Amino acid sequence: MENNALDLAYEGIFYGQKWDIVECVDEAAWLKARSEGVGASESGGLLGLSPYSSAFSLFTEKRSNTPREQNARMLWGSLVEPAVAELARRALGVDALVDLGRHTLLRSRENPRLLATLDRICPALPGYQGAGVVELKHTSVAGVAETPPDHYQCQVQHQLAVTGLQWGVLAIVYEGVCFLHMIDRNEGFIRLLDRAIVDFWAHMETGFAPSPDASAATNEALRHMKESDLTITIEAREIDAELQEIKAKQSALGKRRDKLEEGLIAAIGTASCAKILNTDVEYRFTTTKRAGHVVKPSESRVLRRHVAKGSMQ
Repeated sequence: MENNALDLAYEGIFYGQKWDIVECVDEAAWLKARSEGVGASESGGLLGLSPYSSAFSLFTEKRSNTPREQNARMLWGSLVEPAVAELARRALGVDALVDLGRHTLLRSRENPRLLATLDRICPALPGYQGAGVVELKHTSVAGVAETPPDHYQCQVQHQLAVTGLQWGVLAIVYEGVCFLHMIDRNEGFIRLLDRAIVDFWAHMETGFAPSPDASAATNEALRHMKESDLTITIEAREIDAELQEIKAKQSALGKRRDKLEEGLIAAIGTASCAKILNTDVEYRFTTTKRAGHVVKPSESRVLRRHVAKGSMQ
């Protein structure tokens, strides 16, 4: 952490300090310290608000000590952060935003499992009590800047929970324009978040994973769990029976769908378009080209059903 930022912090830039500083010398130390709790970017998954994580995926990530690899979106976000911060500063009309440093972790004194690394701090704004947190985002998706997703807002509330501050700014840049969203501290939401983190950490301490949900993040985590040589017995006859029933129905529907499509194709023949009589519906049967590509090698676990020979199941 730069000395000037540290001096500002202890000169009263934080109103009612309720946190401790965990200074980390590098990325490895920061990741290790972060593994001892839940960071602001992770909490949305615990509440089912994030499209990128879930309670189950976060559990497997932290238990295996293998944090998610930085993808292109995350890398780009870190590279453009200084520019986004400058746009946010100008939009807020302040002389400076305080940067405590990428590897400075704040830990709540009330709930030590609540952790946060702040993008920036806004020292003061007219009409707002004390300092405020500043969360910086850059998006290429139209509409996100005007209507921020729930997991963005959850991230700010998490930071307010850690710091004890009363307000925050969500600054989202889209096509060079900075959209500011002023967010007041929501005590009800923070209590819900605090309870979710306490419950999640109980799973971490016992080693029993949270119940899997139907999210893409959970599905991905399940398929990439490390495989062992064990063969176990599980109570899942009802699940198996219902799954086979659904698959049978899907198969029948798929065959019926294929037959209907074949009938349409036969009726269209060599034409490129066919309109259904007395309706506004038309079907187009045209040629499309698909470019060749090379897929990077990857591996994941695949679920397959096997039945012993001679069994009626």
